[in-house]
Amino acid sequence: MSEKYTSLKKVFDKLHHGKYYESDFSSSDVDTAIQELKTICQVLPILSIDTQRDITKLLVAAQARHLQEVLKYKADGEEKYHNLLKEYQNFLQRQTTVTTSLVDVPAKESANSDHAGSSEYDETSLSSYMVEKKSKDNSPSIIDLSIVNSPTKLAEDFKELYNTEWIDAFEALKNSGQIRNEEDIIKKLSTMLMLAYELCREQARKHRGKITEALVHPLRVAESAAEVEPSTEKMLQPTARQIQQDTGVYALPAIQEIFKHTHGGGLREIGWDKSKEIMTYIESCVRICWLFSIQDPPMKLFWHDEGSEMNDNLKEYKYTDHGKVVNFTVWPTLYLHENGTMMSKGVVQAF
Repeated sequence: MSEKYTSLKKVFDKLHHGKYYESDFSSSDVDTAIQELKTICQVLPILSIDTQRDITKLLVAAQARHLQEVLKYKADGEEKYHNLLKEYQNFLQRQTTVTTSLVDVPAKESANSDHAGSSEYDETSLSSYMVEKKSKDNSPSIIDLSIVNSPTKLAEDFKELYNTEWIDAFEALKNSGQIRNEEDIIKKLSTMLMLAYELCREQARKHRGKITEALVHPLRVAESAAEVEPSTEKMLQPTARQIQQDTGVYALPAIQEIFKHTHGGGLREIGWDKSKEIMTYIESCVRICWLFSIQDPPMKLFWHDEGSEMNDNLKEYKYTDHGKVVNFTVWPTLYLHENGTMMSKGVVQAF
């Protein structure tokens, strides 16, 4: 941990040893620690959204000297704190590696340019491009988000979401007793993902519009009259998309809040906002769908219609008998883009 994060380290060291009092750390120490936490999370936007939230809960409880609250959040908060340190150290190590590799860019530049017209996704070319871009910007401290959030990595994350958070949320809904039918539980989880996907696609479109407005009317972006001529908007579209892809991940916390504002009322009415497993699933859905939406071009999720024929892009849900026709989609198929290469097979209930 960098020396600039001494307050965060100090507070957690004291908490770990059971020292919670004003003589151990001051209220201003905690304020500084919270700001340091925000700074770390800002350069690690790929972290689960509950990491910062749960660590902050522990810090706030410690600042108020509420011992019961501290003990309540201590185990989870400390675990996430140590995971955060590990991720941050990995981040610093990656930046050191990228900086060291800058000397290799000229030798690879001509080789990479030979593949500029290839339609096949090339992770190596993308990495080389980002290293060259970092060299030009002279900004080795900025994380390689276009590499970390590459289509291949996102496809892996999408599979992991189904294999982990989806299963946890399924079990939480099943155990809650609110929905007894397994098919209804699956459809409800699918609907949550679809709502996240639709919202993120729409918000990404608006986000690109705001980027274009900022490029054309930098002093009027807050005004409703800051319109852009269609011809200018078309010309700037590639630039706006590139800016969004490079920096859009930093808008993720705001997108999470928009989703909660739009759909949170329904979740609170049925008490699902109290379930850690369900909320983690929803937050993960919004995260992955936002990252899909800011790709250039955007990645596509496809829910297969009832009655459509089974094909090679589908897997049958593991609890069902074999069938030739889709009954309903359990998990959508992921494509690189509209009419693009399949990145992850969908899962369906067949009959």
